[in-house]
Amino acid sequence: MSRASTALLHRRIARLERAIDTLRDQAPPVPPSIARVVDAVAADFGLTRDDLLCARRARAVSLPRQAAMLLARRLTHHSLPAIGHAIGRRDHTTILYGIRRIEAAEQQDPALAARLAAIATRIRQERRA
Repeated sequence: MSRASTALLHRRIARLERAIDTLRDQAPPVPPSIARVVDAVAADFGLTRDDLLCARRARAVSLPRQAAMLLARRLTHHSLPAIGHAIGRRDHTTILYGIRRIEAAEQQDPALAARLAAIATRIRQERRA
């Protein structure tokens, strides 16, 4: 291969690499998985993943579970049935009820609203890292 053709090839490779970098920067972020949301909520509330997904109805577990339902709905592109399946095989109407309950609680309690916003921010930042 001649020097001219080698130089041309290197310039094209450099342009291609710049184009790939540009496209990578412009690509929309991939939403987190429901499992990632559940793990983040469980960690923030001091629970295990199993605690969050269990059938117990105690407030210490149900509030974080409802928070996970809400954040999964807000941060992922999954449907209510998919979220229900991932969060303890619950029906989509249970997920909708949980979301409405935690939204009402969020309106009444600014500390809860701030906590949920902090969890959501942390999940979003983890995707970028």
